[in-house]
Amino acid sequence: MLIAFAAFTLLSAQEREAAAGRQLADSILARSAVVTSPEIERYLERLTARVQAAIPQLTSPLNIRVIADGACRNLEALPGGYVFVPALVLLEAQNEAGFEAEVLRAAAHLALKHGVRTSPDGMRIIYSGGCEEAIPLGWREQRKKDEIEAAAFSVEARKAMPPSDASGFAAAQAEVRRTMAAPSRKPPTLRRKSETATVPPQPLRR
Repeated sequence: MLIAFAAFTLLSAQEREAAAGRQLADSILARSAVVTSPEIERYLERLTARVQAAIPQLTSPLNIRVIADGACRNLEALPGGYVFVPALVLLEAQNEAGFEAEVLRAAAHLALKHGVRTSPDGMRIIYSGGCEEAIPLGWREQRKKDEIEAAAFSVEARKAMPPSDASGFAAAQAEVRRTMAAPSRKPPTLRRKSETATVPPQPLRR
């Protein structure tokens, strides 16, 4: 489970969400390398633009990255627009439509602010999310409702998504496969590990 607390008294709610997301993104990048190449970046840039066009409710620009290892089988969508895709998710996708459906669902969670709450005093952004196995039982019922809502939202968003160039997906998938097979890399794994990340207080703005 990923948990972040952002307590920046002079920041807007959106800025606090972004700060919490950055802290969690840093924790993911500290344990897993980004899988990248010009082909992968070109595909992700085009995909990002198409998803953002289909979901105007997003309040932060998407930042989609493929990572060598994932804490769970699913994509991880964090406040601030961060979306981390375990390499195996992309490699195991049967086609672009199936992969895009997963990305759209992750973006839907961001647009719907799932897992993001404001503390009673209004001073903190509290985000909780991560693998289903690591979520406390008391929160799983809400997670199920969030998944249903995000799935329905993403189906509607798909109708507004601009068309794609299927060759871009195939090239990116092949490049991820080639990169992960390089001798210097270990085979990708899907780790199941709970984490807690706390965003440290920032100096007050003057």
